Amino acid sequence: MNLFQKLFTSQKKRQPAKSLPEEAARIYSQLYGLKNARHFAWCRFGRDEVAYQSMIIDINVEERLLILDEPFGMPASFFWSPGMPIHVEIKDYETRISFKSRFVRLQPEESGDGNKMMIAWPAEVESHQRRSIFRVSFHEGDAVPMIQFMDISSDLLPCLDLSFQGVGVAVPDEISSQMYPGQNLVIQLWLPNLDPIVAKLHIKRLDHIEDLGVSSMGGVIEGIDAASKRVVDKFLLAAQRRELRSKVS
Repeated sequence: MNLFQKLFTSQKKRQPAKSLPEEAARIYSQLYGLKNARHFAWCRFGRDEVAYQSMIIDINVEERLLILDEPFGMPASFFWSPGMPIHVEIKDYETRISFKSRFVRLQPEESGDGNKMMIAWPAEVESHQRRSIFRVSFHEGDAVPMIQFMDISSDLLPCLDLSFQGVGVAVPDEISSQMYPGQNLVIQLWLPNLDPIVAKLHIKRLDHIEDLGVSSMGGVIEGIDAASKRVVDKFLLAAQRRELRSKVS
């Protein structure tokens, strides 16, 4: 059993499994169920109390968009403002979903007859995905990000979990003996199939696991440039979507 297997097995025993918040799981699951189902939707824009009828067409997971027909009966003078808040209620026999979102854009139908309305991923799911404390956990068999502590060692060590701001790493004793909470280190973050990203790491905790000869280190990642941050964000969003699908399937 390799180091990653040992520490991952130990972590599973020591930590309760994370569960997706019920509201986020419910909406995410129902949106998948609505895909291509052509359910009616009622949309209210901004502070307007009038609900306009539309129909859900599809969901675009990659761009995090919900796609609807352009609502029926909209005033000709209506100003379509990107970012405008929308309250959506979807009803169809036994189906009833209500959530808040925002308008993104109108997109002409391929046939040239009317428009599609693109709105953002529902706020209940989006806020959960973007929460910095929500960490993606990696399992054996996953494409696991690796960390190199450049000040201490040339070894690449597996990430137990990774978030937009922090990381958990399995650290052997010979390396962790040179580390302590509050320490600042220069690291390289190796995402699967991508060039390494240089950043700073502030160690927040270092928990020794005697029976394995390793320590579980948790730290805050700092000093990533904007371009590299976008790369990390894209990787994490893709990993989060996979984890969300597995939790609600």
